[in-house]
Amino acid sequence: MSVEPFASSIDTKLPVGVAARHCPPASRPASQFPSRGEFSAESSAESSASILGKNLVVARVVAGLTQQKLANRARVSRATIAQIETGCGDPRLSTVAELAKALNVSPVLLLLGLSEVQALSAIHEGVIPSPMTIQPEKLQRMRDYVESGLLKDRLRAAKLGAAVVRGTSGASSCAVVTGALCSAIIPGKGTRVGATVGQLMSQSSQRLPPHPA
Repeated sequence: MSVEPFASSIDTKLPVGVAARHCPPASRPASQFPSRGEFSAESSAESSASILGKNLVVARVVAGLTQQKLANRARVSRATIAQIETGCGDPRLSTVAELAKALNVSPVLLLLGLSEVQALSAIHEGVIPSPMTIQPEKLQRMRDYVESGLLKDRLRAAKLGAAVVRGTSGASSCAVVTGALCSAIIPGKGTRVGATVGQLMSQSSQRLPPHPA
């Protein structure tokens, strides 16, 4: 799976009128996130806004949507998408739900951070064995990308994870996006648990009765 240039796959430039004052002065730039070795007290206390922003970027790009297309699907403004993706927004729960619906994933998946993926991985390994095979070279590439701490490399790791999940028979679109999200957090273990969680959520949603008119 080719990795498209960073500049063409993500647009995080804030529109005119969207001020940076919403971001804490000491916050890390949107293009730089903690590397694997930096996951300490700082990352464990990472704000929900930062987690949501990074996950939204990954989910949107893996789904092949621009900010404008996602905004149209979720019936929000592009400025709202830009604010959230840079960690500067404070969206309503209903907005997060609409974004998740537009991406065909559960809202909770957009809020998965390191500790959540670690916990899910531990449960997954002990309860649900995964038949997924990840080639060692692809796994190492994902790890190297995550290690860099750069957003563009996080996206590359996510795309590799998405490609692995797509190669699994019967994988749903939700499994692909969720596998990509978790690959960008913990390559390998995250890829497997993300694919499993996404697949289970997809199957559950198909079994739900339609909402009454």
